[in-house]
Amino acid sequence: MFNILPINLQLALNLHADILHIGNYPYATRELIEEAHKQGLSVIVGTTDDPEELRKLIKMGVDGITTNNPAILNEVKSSIY
Repeated sequence: MFNILPINLQLALNLHADILHIGNYPYATRELIEEAHKQGLSVIVGTTDDPEELRKLIKMGVDGITTNNPAILNEVKSSIY
């Protein structure tokens, strides 16, 4: 399967963007997040309300998560920090 996200990372860098938005959170990998951070980009991921997915994304180092349930996100963050 062709992975378009590294291309999107390069496009964001070419456009001098500040943020890389990964609209479909399962495509967020630790490697992609780390590379984006090395390049000076913040990483925001698309919508999930699943506590385990939220925990995983936070531990991978994303800078922001879109969710329909901020209370669950806050609970997860509190349990990690």
